[in-house]
Amino acid sequence: MSATCTRRAFRSDVLRLPSPVESPESGSLREMTTNLLAALGEDPGREGLLKTPERMERSLRWLTRGYQMTAREVIGDALFKEDYDPGGVSPTGARGPLMGRFGWGRLGGSMVILASTVATPQAVGQAIPFSQHGTVSQRVTLTEITIEYNRPVARGRDIFGALVPWGKIWHPGADSATTISFSLPVEVEGHRVPAGRYSLWVLPRETGPWAVVFSRAAAVFHTPYPGPEHDLLRIPVAPEYGPHMETMAFYFPVVDRDRAVLRFHWAEVVLPLRIVASARGP
Repeated sequence: MSATCTRRAFRSDVLRLPSPVESPESGSLREMTTNLLAALGEDPGREGLLKTPERMERSLRWLTRGYQMTAREVIGDALFKEDYDPGGVSPTGARGPLMGRFGWGRLGGSMVILASTVATPQAVGQAIPFSQHGTVSQRVTLTEITIEYNRPVARGRDIFGALVPWGKIWHPGADSATTISFSLPVEVEGHRVPAGRYSLWVLPRETGPWAVVFSRAAAVFHTPYPGPEHDLLRIPVAPEYGPHMETMAFYFPVVDRDRAVLRFHWAEVVLPLRIVASARGP
């Protein structure tokens, strides 16, 4: 296939995002994006995110533009006569000028260029999350304890009592729910916890002890809270205060023969959980 044919198959008007056009739906789409950013723990008003609602609206309109197009408009001039160099495109798919994979086939005696998973390098860079994934693992006697979570950053914001309101169940993490798993049964603050994987939730209070919730609903998003019907237990924990922690962290400052302390730490708030593991196994 000649280079001319390849360029014709991927027209610039198809790949270019549409210019913003105000419509009754524009405000709703942008408001939805603003609310989503806030739910993820971001500040929609900071400089780097001011244009995100508009960009998201344009992207959604581009991704769904096929619903308003005919089949001929979709195919465009990707159909052309079979005067091509067989070495131009690999039947099994080959890397193209965009980041993605390409293949070919025949339709009505003509050759069709097909593209899938196409993305520009800039789009790939924008997909990197603001809250990076972290994993903390610790063996205590015979028990493996693992915490998996995404780590939001304070970025100068007031956290507890502001971004995180008092008296409302909150998730200590971002994106997919933070989980903790135990390979064997343990005791957490004197409460028996069976082996398994649980999502973690917190009920912050302006005064008095907070509550740390172990939920059986592990494979969930960080919002909404899955509900008390999935709670394994709620543990009262007196909050402590320490030096500012810019990026949310879970860590084990104390690990002994059969017990350990797991700390949650963000901003100036520290929540310690004392864990006791059995040296005898199940």
